[in-house]
Amino acid sequence: MTQQDMLALRTICHKNDLRVTDEQLNRLSAYVNMLLDWNRRINLVSRQDVANVWTSHILHSISILFQFSFADETRIVDLGTGGGLPGIPLAILLPKSDFLLVDATQKKIKAVDEMIRGLGLPNASAEWGRGDELSRQPRLTGSFDIVISRAMGSLKELVQHGKEFLRRGAEKPGILVNADVTFAPQRSIDRRCLIAYKGGDVGREISAAARNSEVEKIEEVPLMFKGSSEVGIFDKKIILVQLKRK
Repeated sequence: MTQQDMLALRTICHKNDLRVTDEQLNRLSAYVNMLLDWNRRINLVSRQDVANVWTSHILHSISILFQFSFADETRIVDLGTGGGLPGIPLAILLPKSDFLLVDATQKKIKAVDEMIRGLGLPNASAEWGRGDELSRQPRLTGSFDIVISRAMGSLKELVQHGKEFLRRGAEKPGILVNADVTFAPQRSIDRRCLIAYKGGDVGREISAAARNSEVEKIEEVPLMFKGSSEVGIFDKKIILVQLKRK
């Protein structure tokens, strides 16, 4: 990230009441440099997004924090993390939450693991494997509060591959909508939630995912924030898939 990119990111975060420290900005900048360096060797982000990586990937990844806040000690698994998105940017800004970044492509996870180590992120780790297989390992089954993904595929696949990671039974709210943001009503959301970043018309995806017997409800939240139109983020949304308590 250039100094101009960092200033623009900090300005948008400030407009949306998200405090980002100098240390966090520097880590985000270091992450971008690592990501672009790895991208020259393996395909982690689209070549056409390289020039706008801070908008297309960093800002997009953290923009969920403009509308939602995560409770301390929340355990989050990022499925289909690719080059560490959104997991690494969120881990930088949420130091009191723990993240497991998962991808089925071994070379991508190797890169993500090295970036996590290079950044010195104690609250993030990476693991290679398919989500549906890893979620059935005893050490991981029912060990997380939230599943999040930018690139898992369909919502139906996200539910199928991610549901076994989530804790069973009633839990304290894991994420709360930020009352200071005017784009969303104030409310609490249960921890047994899968969160997907999406764009365009997702009506069919929602209908397909809703057929899963473990799904309680699915909500579509427009990803709107102060400054979103100026940086070219249009027609983006967050999909919340709430699972039934067991």
